[in-house]
Parts: sequence; C-alpha cells; structure tokens
Amino acid sequence: MILVAANPYRGRRGPRARVAALVHALEARGLRVRVMWDPTERTAALGNRAALRHVRCVVAAGGDGTVSAVINELSADVALAVLPLGNENLFAKAFGFEDDPGALAHAIARGVRQPIDLGRAHTTAGSRLFTLMLTAGFDAEVVHRFTRWRRSF
Repeated sequence: MILVAANPYRGRRGPRARVAALVHALEARGLRVRVMWDPTERTAALGNRAALRHVRCVVAAGGDGTVSAVINELSADVALAVLPLGNENLFAKAFGFEDDPGALAHAIARGVRQPIDLGRAHTTAGSRLFTLMLTAGFDAEVVHRFTRWRRSF
C-alpha cells in the first residue's frame, strides 16, 4: 500500500491532476494507493502505527510545509517520497525528487531509498522534527511576517 498525503492548496500547476497522474502510474505498476486530501484524515492515518505496518511508502504531495507535517506525523519507520507541488520545494530539490509523477512512481516501485538525518527542536510549545533548516530570531521573524503578508491577499 502506498499512502499519498496530498495538499490540495499547493502548486501552480493543478495539484489534483498531478496527484491523479502519480496514482495512475503507481497503479499501472500493480501498487495499491490511498490518497488523503484531508489533513485530519492524514494525521490519523500517519499516527496509526499498526496500520502503517502494511504501508510500503508515504508520499508527501505538496510543498515544504506538507513534507514537514508528514515527517512530524509519521509514527513508524516508513519510506517517504515527495511529489513536489509547492512554490520552492527545497526538500525535494535537496534530495533529488523529480517533478515527474511517472519517474517518482518508477522509483517507488523499484524501492529506491536514501537515508536522511533529522533534527529535533525543543521549544515551550513542544518538540518538532526538521530536515534542512531551522531558523530563530530575526530570520524566523522575517519568515513569519512574510507568511502573514502573503496570506493577506
């Protein structure tokens, strides 16, 4: 079973059509696929350690925020793949995830894996895993202000 944790609000090129192309390519290779568009459903599925025993791979279909959410919600050691649908896709670029659903399906079917190290940040709000970077102070404030500004449109 392949779980696709998809963010319907990301991407400049139709996230639903790109996820559908990935599903088609995976199913053409004989793999069973379940797509989760709802964040509540995603959190419940990824937090169910027993159910993840039957999952071969989780695909984060979205941007860097989706990748971060999936990494922090995964309750078991399951392979993670990324279908880049965001604006920058820094994680996908850093780890070589292609922008092609067919190529991603091929890599998943072949079982290609690359181990990565994760960091853990502890704050008063709890702890979170992170992959590429962690910002604090001035840097973090700029990111928060920019995010608020973008959401005002």
